[in-house]
Amino acid sequence: MRKLSFLLPCAVAASISMQTSMAVAACDVGVVNVQNSIAEMKATKKFNADTEKKHGPEAKRIENLVKELQKMEGTLKTLKGTELRTKQTEFEQKAIQYKSSLAQHQKTLQAGQQAYLDKISPDLQKALAALAKDKKVSVIVNRAAAVYVADECDFTKDLTKKIDGIK
Repeated sequence: MRKLSFLLPCAVAASISMQTSMAVAACDVGVVNVQNSIAEMKATKKFNADTEKKHGPEAKRIENLVKELQKMEGTLKTLKGTELRTKQTEFEQKAIQYKSSLAQHQKTLQAGQQAYLDKISPDLQKALAALAKDKKVSVIVNRAAAVYVADECDFTKDLTKKIDGIK
C-alpha cells in the first residue's frame, strides 16, 4: 500500500508535467490575421486619412454623378417622343462619363494601395520574424488558412504592436 501512495503523487506530477508541455507545444504554429493587423496599424490609419483627403473630392464628384443619373432616370419615365430620345442620349453620355470616372478613380486608389503595401512589406516581414522568435514558434500562418485556432495562438494584436514599433 505504501508503494501505491508514493506512485499516486508521481503519476499526478507526471500528468501535470505532460499537460504543461502540451500547453506550451500547442503553439508550435501561430496565426495572425494579416489584413486586420495591417488595418489597425498607425501607418495604415494615416495612409487612409491622407488618401481620403487627396481623393475625397473625386469620390464626391462620382457620387454626384450617380445622383444626377438617378434623377435623370426618373425624368425619362415621364417623357415621350423627341424629348425622350434627346434625354436618353444625355443619360447615356452621363452614364459613360460615370463609368469612366469610376474606373479611373478605382485604378488610382488601387495603385496607391499597392504602393503602400509594397512599402510596408519589409517592415511586416521583420515584425513577423521578431514575433515568431518572441513567441518561440517556427511557423506563422494567415488566420484565413486555419480552421480552428486556440486564442493563445492568435498573435494578430501582437503583430500590430510589433509593426507599429518598427522604425
